[in-house]
Amino acid sequence: NGLLSYNWVESTSGPPRKYYTLTEVGKDILSQLDQTWQELAYAVGVSQEGAKS
Repeated sequence: NGLLSYNWVESTSGPPRKYYTLTEVGKDILSQLDQTWQELAYAVGVSQEGAKS
């Protein structure tokens, strides 16, 4: 889906290893998800404080 890319790296102790990295699209999506998470965490915190009052 274009969020990750990978490359194989030969290993001296076993089979080749696959390393993943975020693409630019993946970085953008991660940033959006992080922002959404921060907003949700803030809303839950505010609602918990309101319930204690």
